[in-house]
Amino acid sequence: MKKSLFLAIALTLLSALSLHAQSKSWKENHRGNRYFSQGKYAEAVKCYDRALQADTTDARAYFNRGDAYLSQKNVEQAMHDYSKAAHFEKDKRIKAMAFHNMGYVYQATANSQQDIGAKQEALHKAIDFYKESLRNNPKDNGTRYNLALCQKQLKDSQQQQPKSQPKQQSQQKPQQQPQKQRSQKQPQEKKNDPQTQQWLNLSRQAEQQVRKKLNQQRIQRNVGGKNW
Repeated sequence: MKKSLFLAIALTLLSALSLHAQSKSWKENHRGNRYFSQGKYAEAVKCYDRALQADTTDARAYFNRGDAYLSQKNVEQAMHDYSKAAHFEKDKRIKAMAFHNMGYVYQATANSQQDIGAKQEALHKAIDFYKESLRNNPKDNGTRYNLALCQKQLKDSQQQQPKSQPKQQSQQKPQQQPQKQRSQKQPQEKKNDPQTQQWLNLSRQAEQQVRKKLNQQRIQRNVGGKNW
């Protein structure tokens, strides 16, 4: 009888402590959101830090802190937090948003790359994250648009690469994997080829459009995703 009573009391205390931690995490999350909406990202990060100290599995705090870090251009830490958010989050809609943001980071990285190999690598990663986002939320048309645009950009970049190797190289046995060889190639523009120039112009226009489109989506997503 005494053991049962002791166990019941212990469970009650643990439940109370858990509720207190959740309450503190919730309060710090909302305090951080207010700072974030004011553009005070460093202060917002401190609030999200305290939320995570209260609850180390708080997916919303990870997601929100990822947004704050990304706004400070701390891409590495933002990606870490989005990954944590996707891992701990049970709501598929929020999980999809975390994967979407990771795709956004890689797509933005691809658009800033001059090296064709680095650009394609970033696009491949963006595509994978967008696909994972859609697995969790198939109705997200914004993610679907970004995925289609990434695939188009990847196809365009591949068409810009030379299709044939010099004769001396073609006579040698390849020693590297095709993916590594492809990542080291640079795009060769044919200035006198109207078709090639047309593809390049379309690619540049697409990159300009995606920056505008993604920036708009980013603002809307941050506003909509901070009511937690």
